[in-house]
Amino acid sequence: IENEFSDKEYQREYTVSIYSCDFAWPHKKKCIEIDGNQHQRFDEIIERDKRKNKALKDDGWLLLRISWKEFYKDTKKWIEISNEFIGE
Repeated sequence: IENEFSDKEYQREYTVSIYSCDFAWPHKKKCIEIDGNQHQRFDEIIERDKRKNKALKDDGWLLLRISWKEFYKDTKKWIEISNEFIGE
């Protein structure tokens, strides 16, 4: 996925507050999280993601979460959605 981003000015594992974003564009305050199956299966992880979402939003960030399973099923679609989210 990282080779497909139109805006190459991203950072991997970027820290915001106590959390880390998979892909972040600090200059745009946008990040993308690629979530494995555990993010839908385990209550502890689901709750942590809710806290992370709130912390990012409270700090002015926009977040796009993508299920790894869905990304794998239709990679082209999710790359397009990601690039639209990131913007120019």
